[in-house]
Amino acid sequence: MRGGKRLGNPAAVVYRVVMQRDVDARVVTALPWVVQRRGGLDWGWLRDKVKVGNAQNRLGYLVRLAREGTLCRESMRERERAWWRKHRPEGAAHWNLLTGLSAEEMGYAG
Repeated sequence: MRGGKRLGNPAAVVYRVVMQRDVDARVVTALPWVVQRRGGLDWGWLRDKVKVGNAQNRLGYLVRLAREGTLCRESMRERERAWWRKHRPEGAAHWNLLTGLSAEEMGYAG
């Protein structure tokens, strides 16, 4: 990452970092901020690039740290969100999702 050209595209910055074998921890800890604060992330491009590079677990972990989400229920009220934070399945907590669905309840995942 040293001495390279400056990348203005935040998705390209995230991609370049997650594809590196060795990166200073300070750079890695800044990535959730980049994901959360910088607008204009081309998620489709980033997802496809990290998948080809077999680094989707790295990106998934960073995104999980950056933002809590729901499983297609963004209209969920704060009181329900608080309840799911305490009662969600282990897999949902792992991916920082507020949902009651578990892998066992989804027929195709079992």
